[in-house]
Amino acid sequence: HNRTAATTTSDNNGHYQLLVPPNDDYLLQASLNGYFMYEQELPAIRTTERLLITPLSYNIQLTSLPLNQPIMLQDIFSQGTDIQLSPNGINTLKPTINFLRDNPQIRASISVYCDQTDDETFNNILIERRINTLQQYIHSYLPSDTQFSILNGNTTEQIEPSNTGANFIFITFSK
Repeated sequence: HNRTAATTTSDNNGHYQLLVPPNDDYLLQASLNGYFMYEQELPAIRTTERLLITPLSYNIQLTSLPLNQPIMLQDIFSQGTDIQLSPNGINTLKPTINFLRDNPQIRASISVYCDQTDDETFNNILIERRINTLQQYIHSYLPSDTQFSILNGNTTEQIEPSNTGANFIFITFSK
């Protein structure tokens, strides 16, 4: 009923117990720093009137993204010289946004790469416009105090333009 019914902390092996009244539905949430938050609907049903407690077992496995190693995401932006995020790019960015939302202590460094033409100046202007789009998109889904930076990967790596059509970003998470 939109309120917390019970909370607990697991032991070192991850075992936990919650005691909640039966005949209601609950939302089980589990979290740990550096991992995605886990949520699952939990029906608490008393199987027989003779038993006061009905034990239910739920195995939870939290997932994470690697820290301190770059993750490459491709085709974040629409094809060619478009500065808008592609539908595939939006789906690809969802785990990043969720991870940062679930872990406010984690910082993300994002490098945007683009090699649409053999003109370095044009590629850099395109990257700066894409950085603005990406920054606005991420800010719209995360709290204002989320720590992330977005850089022009072409200038930080001194990549020579060669008109390959490359369109990708690298994200590195760190504490």
